[in-house]
Formats: sequence, C-alpha cells, structure tokens
Amino acid sequence: MMAVNTKIEEWRKVLSAKDNEIREYQAKMQELRSKLAFAELDSDKSSIVKLQQVLQERDNQIKILLEQIEQYTIEMNTNVQIIEDSKLQLEKESNFPVLNQQSRIGALQERLRASDQSTLEANRIAELAEKDAKAKDKELGEMLIRLRTYE
Repeated sequence: MMAVNTKIEEWRKVLSAKDNEIREYQAKMQELRSKLAFAELDSDKSSIVKLQQVLQERDNQIKILLEQIEQYTIEMNTNVQIIEDSKLQLEKESNFPVLNQQSRIGALQERLRASDQSTLEANRIAELAEKDAKAKDKELGEMLIRLRTYE
C-alpha cells in the first residue's frame, strides 16, 4: 500500500509539473498572439501612411494638370481670337495676296489644332489621375476600417 501511495505522490508531482508547464506555454501563446496583433496593426498603420502619401501626390498631380488645362484653354481662346482677328483683317485688306492669307490662316489653324490636342491630352491625364486617386482613397478607407477592427 505504501508503494502505491508513493507512486501516486510521484504521479501527482509529475502532473503538477506538467500543469505548470502547460500554464507557462499558454501564457507564452497569449503573449505571442498579442504581439502578432500589434505587428499587424503597425503594418496596417504604415500601409495607411503610404496610401495617404500616394493620395497626396495624386492630388498634387491633379492640381498641376488642372492648372495646365486652364493654361491650355486660355492659349486656345487666344489662338481663336487671333484667327478671328486675322480673318477680319484679311477681309478688310483685300490687297494681300491670296496665298499669304491662306498660309497664315493654315498656320494659325495648325496652332489651334495643336492647342486642342494638348488640352485633350491634359484632360485625359487629369481624368486618369482622378480615377487613380479615387481608387487609392477607397483603398485607404478600407485600410482604416481594418485598422478600426484591430483596435
């Protein structure tokens, strides 16, 4: 009977040691889980910062492109006015040779076409930049939602 009691006490000590070891591992697991959550949160925060920087760059690019569009529009209006003035002047001055008038009109029309083309290209680039900015804004919103769920 004494041997049985001794074995029982030995097994109790072994089981108690194992229980303590399990508690230690559970504590380590909990600590690692919290570290993982903080690492994910830090990663999300850095992603948000990067997205905000990209969004700011896109906004700046859109602003620059809009300024270029305004400039091209002013230039185009100036060219239209020059063409109209030239036509009026040509109509008033009938002593100019027809070839000089036609070549001048052609040159002015070519300048107008070039300005129109530049304006169209600037509009296209601005639209692309705006679409990209919207996509980045949406992605930023999603990241903020994910960040709030981690908190």
